Amino acid sequence: MARGTFTHGAHTVVAGAEYEDALVASDFAATGMGLIYRQDTAVYVANYQAFKGRFHNRSPAAYLQDSWRLADRFTLNAGLRWSGQFFTGASGRVIQRIPDEWQPRAGFNWQVGRLGTQRVFGSYGRVYETLPDNLAVLFFVDYTFIMSYYSSDPRQPGVIPDGVMNGSTTEAQTSMSVPGLHGDNFDEFTLGYERLFGAGTRLTLRGMYRHLRSAYLVGLDTSGIVMGTPGKDGFDFLPAPRRDYTALEIAAEGAWRGVRYRASYVLSRTWGNYPGLYSSDLGFASPGINAALQVPEQAPHSSGLLPNDRTHVAKVSAAYTFGFGLEGGAFLFAASGSPINEFAAGATFGANAPTFVVPRGSAGRTPALWNLDLRLAYGLPLQRGPRSRVVLDVLHVGSPRRPTQVDEMHYTTLDQNGNPASPNPQYKQPVAYQAPMGARLGLEVSF
Repeated sequence: MARGTFTHGAHTVVAGAEYEDALVASDFAATGMGLIYRQDTAVYVANYQAFKGRFHNRSPAAYLQDSWRLADRFTLNAGLRWSGQFFTGASGRVIQRIPDEWQPRAGFNWQVGRLGTQRVFGSYGRVYETLPDNLAVLFFVDYTFIMSYYSSDPRQPGVIPDGVMNGSTTEAQTSMSVPGLHGDNFDEFTLGYERLFGAGTRLTLRGMYRHLRSAYLVGLDTSGIVMGTPGKDGFDFLPAPRRDYTALEIAAEGAWRGVRYRASYVLSRTWGNYPGLYSSDLGFASPGINAALQVPEQAPHSSGLLPNDRTHVAKVSAAYTFGFGLEGGAFLFAASGSPINEFAAGATFGANAPTFVVPRGSAGRTPALWNLDLRLAYGLPLQRGPRSRVVLDVLHVGSPRRPTQVDEMHYTTLDQNGNPASPNPQYKQPVAYQAPMGARLGLEVSF
C-alpha cells in the first residue's frame, strides 16, 4: 500500500492505493473408500471426496478523501474509494470479476456552544467487504465426489457395492462467471451528538442505520447450482438478501477520582434473511452459503429477527491505578437473549437445509446474559532489563452458566404429504452454555 497526505489552505487531502492477494492452497483427499456411514442394519454408504488447487482473490483499490475546514466550527469530509475483486480457480484462470466497487463517503463535524465542548457529527459511507475464497475452493475446481451403497459392511473382504453415484464435477462445469455481480456491500448512516463535562467526562449519543445492498451467494434449484445474487436473473427462485441494522447508542467515557471508565448502552434491531459471512443459524463460517436460504423450499417465513439481534446491550469497563505499582480493572457485560427459530427438516437436504415453520426469529428468545471479568496487574520493580508485570485475570466471575444456544430443529422428518413430522424432544433444549468461572496467571515482558 502507498498513502500520502497533502494540505492546502483549509483542505487536507489524503490519497492512496492498495493491493491485496488473498491466497488459499487446498489439498484434500479421503483415505481408502472415504467416510463410511451405517444408515440401517443393511444400509452402508461410503462417501469419497477429493479436490486440490490454489485459489486467489486479488483486490486492487484506490481512494481520495478531502477534509475541508469551512469554518472554525464546521468541517466537511468527502471521499471516494474504488476497489475490485478478481477470483481465480484451481486452473489459475480468473473466473469471477467484481470490477466496479465504487464507495462514496461523506461526513461532517459541527462544533456548537462553547468552542471545544460540544459537537454534532454525521456520516454516510458505502463499504464493500473483501470476500474470502470459500466459493472458489468449493466450485472453481475439479471435485471428486463418489457415493457407494452397500448392503453389508464394506470394510469386509470381497464386498462390492450395490450401486454407485458419481457426482464429480469439473472446474468448467461449476465455475460460473456472473456479469454485473456485486459482492457483499452495505450503506451506513450515522448521526450523533457529543458533549464534554468538565475536563474528564465525555457523553455521546449516536444513531446508526446499516443496510445491506447486495451479496454473492450460491443456491440450488431444479436446474442445478446457481451463483450470484438471489432475486436476480436465474437466481430469482429466492428473495433478495436482506440485513438491516438500526441502533441507538448512549455512551459515557472519562475519569472520576482516579477511576478511568467507559460505559455504553445500545438499543438495536437486526432484521432480514441473511446473517452474513458467518452462518449464525447453524454455527459455522461458510462465506457465500446462506444455510437457511439456499433452496426454494426455504423461502417462506425466511425474513425476521436475525441470530445476533440482541435488543438491549450494556457494557461497563473501569480501571484504577494504585500508588504502589498495582493496577486493577473490571469489565461487565449484559445483554438480551437472542431470537430462537423453529426449524423443520427440508425436503432437499434434511436438517442441513431446514425450513422455517414460523417467521424467522419469532419462536422465543434465549435467556438474558451477563458476564464479569476482573484483572489485577503488578509492575515488577526491576532496575534493569525490560519492563515486566505479573497479570492475574479472573474470568466469568460468578458465571450463571446460562444457555447461549438451543436446539432449533423442531421436526426432523417430513410425512408423505411433505408436512413436518417426527417432533424432536430436544427442541429448545440448551446445546451451549456460558463458560464457567476461571482464572489465569501470567507474566508480561515488554521489549
